[in-house]
Amino acid sequence: MFPRKAFSLFLPYFLALDTYAATKLSLKETDRLIRASLAYLKATQVKETVSIERFKGEWLSQMGLDKDFVLLGKAGKAADDSNLFTTVSIYNILAEYYEKHPEFEEIAPMLEGAMENILRYKHPTRHSFGFWQYFPKRRAIWTKEERKTGNISLIRRSNNFDIEMKISNKAENVPDDADDTAQAHVAMFRHRSLANRQLLKPLDFQYEKIAPMFDAFLDLDRKSIPNVYNWRSRGFKHTGAYLTWFAHENRSLYLAFPHLDTVYLPLGLNDVDCVVNANVLAALEMYNERADSSGAPAACRYLRKVIRKKRAKVCGMYYPNWFNFHYNMSKAQSMGVHCVDEELPILVQDLLSNQTKKGSWSSYTIDSRRERDEIQATVYALNALLRLGDLSDTNVDEAVQRAFTFLLSKANDSGESTYWQGGIFFTGGTIVRKTAAWRSSAYTTALVLEALASYSHLLGGEP
Repeated sequence: MFPRKAFSLFLPYFLALDTYAATKLSLKETDRLIRASLAYLKATQVKETVSIERFKGEWLSQMGLDKDFVLLGKAGKAADDSNLFTTVSIYNILAEYYEKHPEFEEIAPMLEGAMENILRYKHPTRHSFGFWQYFPKRRAIWTKEERKTGNISLIRRSNNFDIEMKISNKAENVPDDADDTAQAHVAMFRHRSLANRQLLKPLDFQYEKIAPMFDAFLDLDRKSIPNVYNWRSRGFKHTGAYLTWFAHENRSLYLAFPHLDTVYLPLGLNDVDCVVNANVLAALEMYNERADSSGAPAACRYLRKVIRKKRAKVCGMYYPNWFNFHYNMSKAQSMGVHCVDEELPILVQDLLSNQTKKGSWSSYTIDSRRERDEIQATVYALNALLRLGDLSDTNVDEAVQRAFTFLLSKANDSGESTYWQGGIFFTGGTIVRKTAAWRSSAYTTALVLEALASYSHLLGGEP
């Protein structure tokens, strides 16, 4: 006989299990949540430009320090940040949904405003894109001539995060990169497609082949010292895959440090990131240029190795969330990248084996916060499972239902508008990978909307 006293001790545990018992999400409730998520995204998109503090059409993210860092400040320091990656990521989720659901006319002005913002990040003379816009340098690094004339040169930098040290101000001026460029060109492709259907206003942008931009920076014949952040537990040397930054390395120790009015490649070293490579392959596939890219076969080989050697959780130089790669690889596969198909069941099994009893997934977090970034990890994992898994498999279906049950328990739902608290979207990489992080409730909510849309389609919603 089970002792009554022991039963009373374990009663809270049994009640907790019951609290997270999966309830099958109905098509009606799914569609309500989609509309409520869209309402939140519409409300949080910036309506008017205010100086350089915020810009019309963007969704802001929060740039903050999770740990003390002498060059940037104390833990807890944070500010709104205008950057391309947050807005373009939300754009691509909304555009994909609008392609299938043109009846949601409220999406069109969101996309048009966002595209106007996205084009702010384009290089003045090339078709590449950068993470930040060009702003006048902060006073701390004005030259004598600039102080005298007031004619301040422009660099790529954050707009609201207060940085006092000269070396850190110089270090913000990073090169354009493959990730932002790939995502921006996917957005422009989707925009042109929707404009051709007369669902959006035409985009005034001259198209050129995009493969040469990425092929100019490959992990081949590099003379520099290998980036320790790459080969130390995260990846492989000399992969031939796409490099992150559109900048060439130099062995000079002088160039490992930032300098005035010079684009700064962090530590003077380029790197290979699995999420970046998945995103580049997806963009090339969309433009029907993957066969034209000399780096594509090596990128595929690299990603297959990442999965087979179980590096999926740590291969993201700028993406510490353990399930970010699963999400981006599944998205690339849905866009036509099939060179990793044989390895994808490994990712599905990894997802199923790491789900907690309450339906969530947890991830690495900066420092020792208890929450384990559960909302962000769960929505990444859920999206990947919906794309890669088979809902006719009971294990997959139950995992999906438990994940939705968990996410709904974390929703901030007013009925008309619903959002989810943003987790770690990406970090600064290399020496600030565990320090500087970006979060966006708008982006996290867009991810949940994406999962709801996939689920609605699987339930028989149109299309």
